[in-house]
Amino acid sequence: MVFFGSLWGINELITGEFLSAREIGHASLILSVIAVFILAASRGMINKPGSSTIVGAVAVVFKLVHVAPFYCHLAAIFILGFIFDLFSTILLRKSTCSLIRQALTGFALAFSSNAVFGLLMTYVFRYRYWIINGNQKMIEHIFVDGGLLAFLSLFFFPLGYMIGRSLKKISLEQPVWAAATSSFGSVLMWIIGSFAS
Repeated sequence: MVFFGSLWGINELITGEFLSAREIGHASLILSVIAVFILAASRGMINKPGSSTIVGAVAVVFKLVHVAPFYCHLAAIFILGFIFDLFSTILLRKSTCSLIRQALTGFALAFSSNAVFGLLMTYVFRYRYWIINGNQKMIEHIFVDGGLLAFLSLFFFPLGYMIGRSLKKISLEQPVWAAATSSFGSVLMWIIGSFAS
């Protein structure tokens, strides 16, 4: 879980900075699609309640350690991990489930995550960036970005889940190699994060 959380965190750091520096529109959508893929791969490997929330928490800590805190982004990361966990726990109880079920899980959790985040930022936290133009930002986030993320998750969730299942098979066949590789990869990502920030 630390490996996947670190992978998500370094993606937020490096890809996020790249997109931001070039002022690419819908950067959060791109980051969220990659996050859904990473979370699905993690869930394919470890299909246990709470695992995706832990992956999200590791990504939050990774980003918090390496860049100045932007609490809106940190909240988005954690909420996506938590909502992912909730839907996966309910809909993917069995490790081997149909491709259609995986795709629908990705669709539902992606849209729900954007909706929960948008509503919280607008009505609960009253974050200035979200309320400056009324409900416009929230509506765009839920229905435009959320709709696109949900559509893309129809494909990226099953793909990530399939890769995670393959990684699980490899890790069961070669547990020492898998543990050493994931540990080394995690440490390496935290070191790279220190230089990239």
